[in-house]
Amino acid sequence: MYYHQKEKISHRIVADEAVIVNLDSGEMTVLNPAGAKVWIELNDGKSIEQVADELKNFCLEISVYALNEFVEELCIKGLLRKSNEPSNLKTKIADTISKDKLEALPQIISYEKLETLAGICGSGYTGEAMADCRTSGLGCWDIAT
Repeated sequence: MYYHQKEKISHRIVADEAVIVNLDSGEMTVLNPAGAKVWIELNDGKSIEQVADELKNFCLEISVYALNEFVEELCIKGLLRKSNEPSNLKTKIADTISKDKLEALPQIISYEKLETLAGICGSGYTGEAMADCRTSGLGCWDIAT
C-alpha cells in the first residue's frame, strides 16, 4: 500500500520537522523529525514496509503496525490518501532530515488552525497571547498533540 499527499496540501521541512498546511481548511500540522522522515519517504513513492526499513537504517526500530497507525492518523487529518501506485511527488534535496535527529518514534507534535497563528480569533479576543483564548466552540482554537 502506498500513500500520496492529498491535493491542496503543502509542506516544508523546517529545522528537521515537517510543517504541513492544508490549504482548504487552514490547518497546520507539524511532525517531529521521524514523522518528517516518514512524510518524505511516502512522498518519494515508498511503501509503508519500505519506510519501516528505511527508518531501521537510521537505527529507529518501528513496527509496520505502528507505522500504519501513524500514517492512518495523517489520513484521518486529511493530509494523505491511500493508493495502489507509488507517489510521483519527489521531495526536494532540501527536504532531508539529519540522521542524528531521528531519536523518537514518528509523531504529530502540534496541530493548529492558521487563524490562531495569525492572531485572528472569531471570539473577538484581543489579548497579547492567543494561547490564553481557548474558545474551541467557535473553532478558532483547535490544537491536539
